[in-house]
Amino acid sequence: MLGDGTTTIAAGYARMLGLEGRQRVLVCEMNAREPSFANVFSTNGDAGVTEYFLSGGNLSSLIQKCQSDNLDVLRVGRQDATVIQLNLNSVFPRLLEEALRDYDTVVIDAPPIISSPETPPMTAFVDGVVLVVRAGKTKREAVLRALDSIASFKGRVLGVVLNRKRYYIPGFIYKRI
Repeated sequence: MLGDGTTTIAAGYARMLGLEGRQRVLVCEMNAREPSFANVFSTNGDAGVTEYFLSGGNLSSLIQKCQSDNLDVLRVGRQDATVIQLNLNSVFPRLLEEALRDYDTVVIDAPPIISSPETPPMTAFVDGVVLVVRAGKTKREAVLRALDSIASFKGRVLGVVLNRKRYYIPGFIYKRI
């Protein structure tokens, strides 16, 4: 769901892999509805995934270097989710194939699975999905619907992150436990 912290978790995971220094990592923004990589990564420029989907151009020309030598960023580009929806089956596998030639790991930051029709089909092309659930807000039925949607496209769920869990014990006590 929107606001559950998916981008923060994807960016943190990609940064962690890049900082280890053992593998090259590309983090790819696929959320053309609410892009947020400009706020998370210090990148510039407007071109990205949607331009690749429209022109089929050179992927390496759209990728931007990040602070770490081993972490690169591919922003979504133009805010037009229909470009991704219409070209997903034909272009997304090619994007992944091209990215995996140069990178050991590609982390995809996708829009919410329930409210974005382009997200469930993406799950068929990736090795696995990590579902981000907001504690105390995301309803159980929504999680089950998301899991069913992933399964219907033969996607593989690697795990679920319970994000924004609130602790009701005061901080000074919690630190002593």
